[in-house]
Amino acid sequence: MAVFCEASGYDTMPPGWTPVGAWVRVSSGGQDEANQVPAIIRHCISRQYWPVRWYVVHGKSAFHGKHQSDLDQALSDMRSGMTAVLVCWHSDRIERRPAKNLLDLLAEFADAGGRVESEREPTLGDLDVGGQVTTFVAGVLNHEKSRHIGEQVALALDRINANNAVPNNVPWGFDIVGEKYGKKMVPNDVCRTYVPQIFDRCIAGDSLRTIAAWLDSEGVQTKRGGKWNESAVRWIIKNRAYAGRRLNRQGKTIMTCEAVISPAVFDRANQALKTRPKRGPKADMPPLLGVLKCLRCSSPMYRVMAGSTVRRYYYRCAGSGPQRKGCGNMILLDRLDTMVAVRMLAWHDKPYQLRRWVEGQNWDAEVSETLQSIRELDPLDADYPDQHAKLLSELREYQRRNDEESTSGRWAPEDVLNPDGTVMTIGQHFYDLYQPATEGGDIGPARDYLATQDIRAEKLTCCGGTRLAINGREDSAHAPACPAAA
Repeated sequence: MAVFCEASGYDTMPPGWTPVGAWVRVSSGGQDEANQVPAIIRHCISRQYWPVRWYVVHGKSAFHGKHQSDLDQALSDMRSGMTAVLVCWHSDRIERRPAKNLLDLLAEFADAGGRVESEREPTLGDLDVGGQVTTFVAGVLNHEKSRHIGEQVALALDRINANNAVPNNVPWGFDIVGEKYGKKMVPNDVCRTYVPQIFDRCIAGDSLRTIAAWLDSEGVQTKRGGKWNESAVRWIIKNRAYAGRRLNRQGKTIMTCEAVISPAVFDRANQALKTRPKRGPKADMPPLLGVLKCLRCSSPMYRVMAGSTVRRYYYRCAGSGPQRKGCGNMILLDRLDTMVAVRMLAWHDKPYQLRRWVEGQNWDAEVSETLQSIRELDPLDADYPDQHAKLLSELREYQRRNDEESTSGRWAPEDVLNPDGTVMTIGQHFYDLYQPATEGGDIGPARDYLATQDIRAEKLTCCGGTRLAINGREDSAHAPACPAAA
């Protein structure tokens, strides 16, 4: 509006001028609304029109009618008397659907008590025979222009795909090199340095949050220059482009590129991400059990505070499904935490082991690539049976080699030793994690370890005691007066 005031020489609408709406639309980021504005301003000033509303429509296709809500708003403003005319640069800015749609649209604005004017088409919307013919022809040309542009874009994409080239934006860490229709995505030095470490850290058990914090501490920039977060790290780990294949939303390969990690590493990281324990709602003082399930209905149990006079913390069943409603299972938090800690110390006398990756020859990468090729086969293709049989034969051969010929390339268990040289048990390991928490220290390590265990509990109906199951092993703590305790 400030630009129009400067061009017209008035700060407000002069007496006798007509209030109008100004329509500006572009359908892609490669165009600029400002290119249409000067012509619309000249048209309005020459006719003593004062724009009281600008309709700026960006990135909405008139060919597919994505701009209809904006047209509805312009019609509503005209019906209310806010505007008397809708001014556009060209009729293809307001309508590109089949020819009759333009005539129908102009009729709607006429029914609303106004009209549409085009700076480039003086006869647009005229009611005489010549004006209607011109408008109909304009609608046909607008529609055909959009259809032709769509065909050209499709041909360009076909040519890009045939050249195994980049059709659009590229993932983080890749640069675009090459000429038009032949551009390739190539990993840069930052990508080659940090992406393998991101995947290794995920496989080793690091959380997405700690990986994001590590990238920030290393000074690695995101694509937009901001800080890393869990979503950005997850997007990298789930993007197979880093393993050499760029997939579409249907999981089909649309292009290949240089890999910075092997397909086997990609699969291991995503499996680690998929099987990572999920956490319940956060709390100011987190309970010992960050992951707990109801022994009655297998729903998650979260910490809550309850009580009318004396308020205490409990674990309560939250239910499952779209309309969650717990089964009523509710256990005192401190009682269950103590019971779990005691059972963890008493029940687990097996050696505590860490997994260590042993490098060597294996065929995990070939297995991963062959499985992806099988997933991408089209069952309707005439060659599908032969292609499927060939790939299945290759997959079985790679699997046989892994079973019979591989020298290593596997996760190997490794015992952890106590300071005196004896083998540490799982119970001793948990005790080392739990002991600082009992002394007022950090509860996080013990809580994170318990999140990897299958722990379920329920309140006993007979006496209010507790039934506990850890990794399938059960125990019950009845009240002293309960007959079942005898």
